[in-house]
Amino acid sequence: MKRKTAIWADQIMFEVRGEGAKNFLSKAARTGVHLSRVSCTEKGYAGYAAGADLQRLTMAAKETKSDLHIRYRRGPGKWLERSAARPGLIAGVTVFFLLRWYLSGFVWTIDFGEMDMARQSEFREALAKQAIWEGCRMEEKRLREAEEAIELEMQGAGWVSLNFTSGCLFVEENEREIQEIRQTTDPQALYAKASGQVLSIELEGGFAEVVAGQYVSEGQLLANGQKADRQGEAVIQGATGTIRGRMRKTYMAEQALHTENLVLTGESCTMESWQILGQVWEKSEVPSWQEPESVTEWLPLRIGRLSLPGSLRRITLWEKEAQPIEYSEKTAEAMAARSCRLDLLREFPDAELETEILTFETDGQTVRCSADYVFCAEMTKVGPLAPLEKTQTTS
Repeated sequence: MKRKTAIWADQIMFEVRGEGAKNFLSKAARTGVHLSRVSCTEKGYAGYAAGADLQRLTMAAKETKSDLHIRYRRGPGKWLERSAARPGLIAGVTVFFLLRWYLSGFVWTIDFGEMDMARQSEFREALAKQAIWEGCRMEEKRLREAEEAIELEMQGAGWVSLNFTSGCLFVEENEREIQEIRQTTDPQALYAKASGQVLSIELEGGFAEVVAGQYVSEGQLLANGQKADRQGEAVIQGATGTIRGRMRKTYMAEQALHTENLVLTGESCTMESWQILGQVWEKSEVPSWQEPESVTEWLPLRIGRLSLPGSLRRITLWEKEAQPIEYSEKTAEAMAARSCRLDLLREFPDAELETEILTFETDGQTVRCSADYVFCAEMTKVGPLAPLEKTQTTS
């Protein structure tokens, strides 16, 4: 069967001389060499053959004791000539590059740089809300939208950059540099949050109406935001700053001796979600538990050090159930006292305690705590400007 040679394939022009030149042509044809445009010359024969058949021509010349001369060679070369004879090789290489181009559009691995594990978990959850994980297909538009959404969601993250290249998603975080700009103070005055003695006055704006050592009552004006000039016109200067004082205040709290709390039962279940090449497979159902504890793990798929375009998201849930809890009277008293202390700190975050007097009462079901505190703290609260007449009568 004759082989057809493509017009673009490698081709040679040869000349054979000697006594065995005629036998050479027959030998070459029997070995499968396709000869074309064969013609007689003064010393033998000349013709054309495919470049891939050069070795067969050489063997035929050796066996027939002929002299083979290659006049010239043309075409893309020996390698492409042999490739044309093996179309499966070309198809394999083509498929390889197509797969490489297609698969490089998926996220194979996520590089978080120098982030610690806790911070990586936070970013993984934020990325998952944008449907980004190992195994998803990435596009530039989707990447930029996710970048903006993460910056809005994670306010403390500062500047966030997402860069995707060759299957790797790089997550970068730079600390936000905040420059405080002093805002214009609104027309306002400062009043006492509680009764007490003024200890120190450090105003940045406004006009003090009290002096250190003076005793004030709750709601009394401490610093006004306006003052009359010599012509009686109001000079507005919003009152800002700190006025610390020594105050005394009582807080009340209750703690039941018998209550119910959600506690862990020891039962747990695991939900797994496989995410490979943009597809998601859920492996288990969510149990109907009341407020379970949960821990989420992200496990990128790897074979040794080779990352694969996929990941496993594993959520472990621990069941909780309401169980009765009985506190001793002493424990209930400590919890009620703690509640009073928390109420104090919510109202006066910078409070420094000087004395604490706790009084407890119980009726067999509930412990009531009355906490009397003497403390030092910032004692001002913002309010509207006081009338000029009030400031003018102050000596």
